[in-house]
Amino acid sequence: MFEQLFPRFHQRYEAFLFRDLLARFTQWLIDTEYGQDRTREHVRRLRQALELAGLPLVAIFCSADLEQLFARSPRNAHFAATRGALTRFLTDHGQWQSDVDVRLHADILDAYRDHLCAVRGLSPPTVAQHISTVDAFLAETLPVPGMKVIELTREQIGPMSLQLASA
Repeated sequence: MFEQLFPRFHQRYEAFLFRDLLARFTQWLIDTEYGQDRTREHVRRLRQALELAGLPLVAIFCSADLEQLFARSPRNAHFAATRGALTRFLTDHGQWQSDVDVRLHADILDAYRDHLCAVRGLSPPTVAQHISTVDAFLAETLPVPGMKVIELTREQIGPMSLQLASA
């Protein structure tokens, strides 16, 4: 498998300390119909992240583990895509433990974060600023658990938007 993806450098992958993880990840990418170029790129970046992190692997991963794994990797869209593919792989293989999210409007904030990252392509600091603003807005206007955005009234939105604009 590594010989097909990396004809000149397959020995590096075959002798890699975390070869089993790389092999299972590679097979999953192939099985889920990633193209050969994308598969090669994801496997190469995961290998690089594992080398840079120098950490022992855990059996069950959570977002903090991935944060630590990718901490020394370049902060760009390519490594973010590999991290996302790895998360899906771990989920499919029962090795992902979702973090318990206690934020009041987590579903809205997560959907908005996904939109800002995937559709608008904003940088992480810009996304964090947008999320912080929307989180403050929702906390002020929808303070009751279970309240929906559709239930907002003009009277609730007006004063809060003025406060956020002046901040």
